[in-house]
Amino acid sequence: PHFEKQEGVAIVTQIHGPHQYKLLRQSFCLLHKAYNSKLLYDYIVFLAEPLSQENMDEVTQLVHPAKLTFVSNAPKGLHGLIEDLEPERRASLLKRCNADSESMYNLTWFSDCPGRLAYSWQAEFRSLGVWRQPALADYKYMLWLDSDMFATGVWKQDPIAYMVAHDLVVLFAHHGGGRARPGEVTKTLEAYNKSFCDLSLTEDGFFRAVTGQGCDVRYASIHGFFHITNLDFYRSDEVHRFLKIFRYDCFLCREFDDQVAVTVPAGMLAPNRSKDMRRSGLILDNFHNSMIDGQIKATPAGFKAYWKRHNFTEADGVCPITEAN
Repeated sequence: PHFEKQEGVAIVTQIHGPHQYKLLRQSFCLLHKAYNSKLLYDYIVFLAEPLSQENMDEVTQLVHPAKLTFVSNAPKGLHGLIEDLEPERRASLLKRCNADSESMYNLTWFSDCPGRLAYSWQAEFRSLGVWRQPALADYKYMLWLDSDMFATGVWKQDPIAYMVAHDLVVLFAHHGGGRARPGEVTKTLEAYNKSFCDLSLTEDGFFRAVTGQGCDVRYASIHGFFHITNLDFYRSDEVHRFLKIFRYDCFLCREFDDQVAVTVPAGMLAPNRSKDMRRSGLILDNFHNSMIDGQIKATPAGFKAYWKRHNFTEADGVCPITEAN
């Protein structure tokens, strides 16, 4: 199919560091062969710990001639992030980590506070930090994929073109990747003086949002593994106000999830500009956690076994398939 390049698009992911490099290599190579080799949108990888030059060069070559940029989202490291916190937020984090101002320097990304800090950092960054990143300032649309999402064939429809044509704020693979925790419902009420009694999908894939001051259901959230967002919407003052209320007083907490952070502003402010891909006719067949597009069980359940049965010519023998048994 013929796709037309849109303005202001970046393809973005986040990995922690070298131990996730092979996931990144596999994910980006497959996406490139499935879609972006035609359009050559820029790639951006946010990471907390640097990759070797050899690793960066290998991924860069696999997506050539598209531009690939690696950006540190923790240039001062974990201890620098903690040092830069306001005293109250730092004290709260150290209490959860059973640490003090001296023993905090023994904390690592893999400390449990509770929840591994490396994992909590990716949720923190994706909830609040990513939207106003200088590296994204020149872009309007962000295609986000987790590094463990793998394309399984050439895309026959163009989700970016659909996003632009319909002026959406978010276009997502799956709604129902989780449900809001009670604390997240409380934060929604705090920010908007109302929450959701219902947040579901219409037949054609739009959000159906019923809100009110007395609503406190654990509403379903957008699955975070693959979505396209309008950056002008998510970095706006109105959305940023909610995101700060949602995340600010609990740094590196797992209780406040990036999936809910993406869902709530769209459901509250723009339900008629928020859509599900499959219900919009976009059948991309991406593999993630033994599911296709988050909605259909993959058989076989492991990606390497799935790939042997369902590979596609453009990527077969080109992309190293080493991850996700």
